[in-house]
Amino acid sequence: MRFICLNALERRCAKQDKGRMLRETPASEAIELVSVRCEIIIPSYNRLNRLFQTVRFVCGLYPDIALRLAIQGEAPSGDFAIFIDQHERIKVSHRVQPGVVDALNAAIQETDAEVILLLDDDALPCPGWLEGHVSGLLSSPDVAYTCGREVNVVQGRTAVSEILRITAEMSLGLFVPRSRRIGGRIIGWTTSAGMVFANFCLPGRAVINAPMEGNFAIRVDDFQQMNGFDARFKGNAWGYGLELGYRFARMGRNGLYVGDAIILHYPHPSGGSRNRRGRKWFKDYVHNNSILVRTIGPIAWLGAIPRLIKRGLQAFARA
Repeated sequence: MRFICLNALERRCAKQDKGRMLRETPASEAIELVSVRCEIIIPSYNRLNRLFQTVRFVCGLYPDIALRLAIQGEAPSGDFAIFIDQHERIKVSHRVQPGVVDALNAAIQETDAEVILLLDDDALPCPGWLEGHVSGLLSSPDVAYTCGREVNVVQGRTAVSEILRITAEMSLGLFVPRSRRIGGRIIGWTTSAGMVFANFCLPGRAVINAPMEGNFAIRVDDFQQMNGFDARFKGNAWGYGLELGYRFARMGRNGLYVGDAIILHYPHPSGGSRNRRGRKWFKDYVHNNSILVRTIGPIAWLGAIPRLIKRGLQAFARA
């Protein structure tokens, strides 16, 4: 079964990349990659069935890489607990109370790896995913972190959404340097006015300052020097990666988007304050935006207001 799954995954990755398979890693670079101690960390809150599927797949793809589960809420039981006991390289950091930022910060404090890679519990990495991240980090000491490519398997953007995005990027992104773009599209960038551009779906490489947390890698030393993710973020904690990226940018360091580090994302929105829905979820969202604004500066409310209006309408529609 494992080989069937991997072959199907490779075909899907190839299709999404317009027939191009991932580039082979040169032998000299492969030796250097092997020498780096890595650990994959997967945060999850009360989605044990989904998490178990992801863990089994990751173990099949990277049988020799350490794996840590930053679990909140229910602890693994039954077949999942047995599977963990059978694999010594799987470590569990369990917290009863939900809170993705606290869970991640605690898990990263416990690791003895040099590089940690964060992966969503509803995403599957393609072959070459870890190697792409590590090669990006090793490409320059100035690279603070890497962020990979996401193929959303469940849903894509509508034509109207794409037109609006492209229009905004053409008009509002004129002052974003060319190195931040691929094919004219801004990959991951937060402006001083608080506008966030995110197009983590293209092949290639680009400079970014706004990482996507679910497909992310960083040197542990760099993470600890920045005191980790900001613990003030609440609930599902939208924006905690953006805030870390902007703190790095203020120190003169940015991240690198690596289009070869591909994940297949099967989004399953649940957990955290989403379970409480409505007003509480939106209150957390406003709070998290305010933290990002404090990091960037008051003018960043200009970019936050459209997001707040959109999410507010969605939250009250679900209430």
